[in-house]
Amino acid sequence: MELSGGAMTSELDVLSGIIRPHRATRLRPRAFFTAWSGVLTFAFDGFSETLLNIKREIERRIPGLRPEYPGSRWPKVTLGALRAGRTLRRAEARMLLDLCATWNEALGSELQPLTVEALSVVVYLCRSLERRVITHRIPLEGGPPDPEDVPPPEHRAQVAHILRQFTEPYLEQYLDRLTLTEHDLTYYRAYHPGTTLVYDLPPGSLPLLDAFVRAVEERLPDYYGWFTPESRHVTLRTLAHTF
Repeated sequence: MELSGGAMTSELDVLSGIIRPHRATRLRPRAFFTAWSGVLTFAFDGFSETLLNIKREIERRIPGLRPEYPGSRWPKVTLGALRAGRTLRRAEARMLLDLCATWNEALGSELQPLTVEALSVVVYLCRSLERRVITHRIPLEGGPPDPEDVPPPEHRAQVAHILRQFTEPYLEQYLDRLTLTEHDLTYYRAYHPGTTLVYDLPPGSLPLLDAFVRAVEERLPDYYGWFTPESRHVTLRTLAHTF
C-alpha cells in the first residue's frame, strides 16, 4: 500500500533518512523468558550499536514523542499471552521456569543470529500486530553487517538483569509480577490502533519458536493464546501518537 499525504509522509521521510544510511545489522538469540503477566517471549542479547543509534536518532529528530515504553528498551519477540481468566500459580510458574531453563540450555551457541536488513513502520489495529493496516518497509542500505556491530556491554548487562528475574534464585520475588492480569490475550488482541517501528522476523526464521510453543501447550494446555507466526516482530519504538 502506498503512503501519501500530510504529516505521515513527512515523518516517514524523516524515518527513511535515519534508517537507510545504516548498514544491515544482527540480532543474536539469547533466551526464552516469561515476562510480567505470564507473557511468553524470546529475547535477544541486546540491540546492536546500529539499532541503538537508530533509536537515539528517532528520539532526537522526531519531536513530541512520548517516553519510550519499557517493553521496547530490550529486544524480544512476544509469542503469546495467557487467555482471559487464566493466571499463573506457583506450580505453573515453576513449570515454565524449568521449561525455559531446559530450552535455554539446549540453545547453546549453535543458533545463528538474525540479519536485520530492513525495519518496518506498521500501522496496526491491535497490540499483537496481527491486524495491520499498513506495513511500510525501510531497508538499511549502508552495506552488509559489520562483525564488530554488537550490543555495547552496558546494554547487554541491562538485558541480562531483566532475564535474571525469571531464574531460580529470584522466582519467589518475581511471582507477584507473573500473576499480574493486565496483559492477557485480550489486551493484545483488543482494538487498539497505533503506529510503531519494528523488525519483522522473516517467514520461517527461528523454527524453534514453534517447537517451544508446542512444548508449552503440552504442559499447560489451553492456558495460552499464541500470536500468528506472521506477526512476530521486535519492537524498536512506538510512534503511535506521531501519525
